[in-house]
Amino acid sequence: MYEEDRSKYFDELEEQRISYEEKIKKIEEERDLWKSEALKWQERAHKLEEEIEALRKELSSGVVPVSPKGLELFTREMSTPKQSLYECILYAFEPQLLENYLYVKRGIKSLRKLVSHFILKEPSLFKKEDLDGKIPEEYIKIVEDDNHPGGKAELLAFSHFYKCGIWKIESDRDNFVTEYIARGKYERMIFLIQSKQKGENKFSLMVGTHSRDKNPREDIRCFSTADNYVRNKVFNIIQESRLELENFFTMSGE
Repeated sequence: MYEEDRSKYFDELEEQRISYEEKIKKIEEERDLWKSEALKWQERAHKLEEEIEALRKELSSGVVPVSPKGLELFTREMSTPKQSLYECILYAFEPQLLENYLYVKRGIKSLRKLVSHFILKEPSLFKKEDLDGKIPEEYIKIVEDDNHPGGKAELLAFSHFYKCGIWKIESDRDNFVTEYIARGKYERMIFLIQSKQKGENKFSLMVGTHSRDKNPREDIRCFSTADNYVRNKVFNIIQESRLELENFFTMSGE
């Protein structure tokens, strides 16, 4: 009798063990299923984070998606030739500073210091001809002179600092020369038009708008480097303006 009871007891224990193992196996299978689903959702969440970050980067970069429909391109003129390059850069990247003359003055001074900093700290960015044949220590003294209008070295420094390609378009009665200034691959670009005014170089900024009254607050200042439509349209507008100027001088006999 004792042996039978003992055998029955161990059989019951074995049945319970098997029952528990089956339950554990079933729970483990369900757990693994949820883990797999969780991993999928985690991967999806990670992709969404990347999309959000890309959109934030695009928004902060100032690149506005441009629709050709209704887009008008025109130049924003700056106040004084000798400061016009710096004013264009402020208008393109620091427009909030243009609301107050004192801020503009400080902004231009800060930009000059920025250029000097990059010339000294990143000399490999600049070729000798970019510095008008001078060594960096000599050129920065010229940069900090308020009468210095700026040139290739300044544009390289601004391009590097603002992570933006710069199209410099030299256009006057006799010339039409385009130059893309950048030491890296950037997602945005601006257009600077260089002309002569009383023998001095003057810069203006090409902007876009969908606003009928050309409200400066709605200006599109930076464009995507992939936007060939805008680039070609800018070149065509400047070419047409140059030809009109040439025809004017021809008709006036100058």
